[in-house]
Amino acid sequence: MRTGEVFALTWDDIDLENKIIKIKLSVGIKTATLVLVFLTQFLGEILDLYRVINCWDKVIHFLAGVLFYWYFIEMYISQTKDKKICFLGAVYSLGISAIWEFLEFASDKFLFTNMQSGKLIYQNGLEDTMYDLLLGAAGATALWMVDMLIFKIR
Repeated sequence: MRTGEVFALTWDDIDLENKIIKIKLSVGIKTATLVLVFLTQFLGEILDLYRVINCWDKVIHFLAGVLFYWYFIEMYISQTKDKKICFLGAVYSLGISAIWEFLEFASDKFLFTNMQSGKLIYQNGLEDTMYDLLLGAAGATALWMVDMLIFKIR
């Protein structure tokens, strides 16, 4: 369980008898997560859009950067209205993007998949990883800028 979720818990969320902890996510977060899973797993893998559309992987990593930032802000924004939290959201998103790339690398090495092959003809695995990280950071930065503008307007 993430720190933000722990701090957001109330006694109503904890059922000691059944050993259950309820974690509340907004409808927006749930919807965005389902859309990302649909885009990556169904369209990307089952319909093979990673191979059919050259930039599919890049779009996914950009959107994932946005989503990871949004997760962080959803967890912490209710506790503080400090705009510094927005910067931490961008850092969190980049960290999760890096972990994603580590998992792709591990999958390629130990499960013999081909996740970091570079979907574009001119790319190798390293270039693919770097572009994925850059696009994840770009997605988080884009939403961070929007949040900073919102804080400035308020």
